[in-house]
Amino acid sequence: MKMKKIVFNTLIIVFAVCAVLFSCKKKNDSDAITPGWGTTGQSKDMANNVTTTGTINTTSSAQNSAMTGVGQGSFWSSQGCSLGQTCLSVNSNLGTVVELCFATGTITPGAYTIVKPEVSLIGNNVHLKCTSPTQQVTGSVWYGQSGVVNVSSNGTAITGNYNNIPCQKSGTNFPIVTLSGQVGCL
Repeated sequence: MKMKKIVFNTLIIVFAVCAVLFSCKKKNDSDAITPGWGTTGQSKDMANNVTTTGTINTTSSAQNSAMTGVGQGSFWSSQGCSLGQTCLSVNSNLGTVVELCFATGTITPGAYTIVKPEVSLIGNNVHLKCTSPTQQVTGSVWYGQSGVVNVSSNGTAITGNYNNIPCQKSGTNFPIVTLSGQVGCL
């Protein structure tokens, strides 16, 4: 009985060693991509079997920004507002243009609600549009999303004041440009 166990254990060890030896047979690496494979005339099909490893860190250059004092100071001028719908302020130094577009032909003192550009201008709704705000791409257009414009008048001059108005480019949620200041019309 003892002899049978020894023979049996020996056979198991022999089979295990054979299995390991045959499974560790050297592979044929003749088709593997190696340094210089493209210049050594190796198979052109290998170019279609590229495996990418690792990661690429990407960062967006988009960032939130804020403009305060819009429409105030010597670089700002108000223009383009007749007794009608649109008032705008232009900064000749920065190239920034801020526009308010009112629903009515006659702008009267009071509070106006800033609505997104896809919302109709009815009643006391107003659209705020900013072109080329600071720290953003030149020529980019941003639209007020919410907030209030308080309009005051002293005779012929009309001023619309606003504070911390979040603006976004159409179809995006990030970044946000926050505007504070005024748009005046003479």
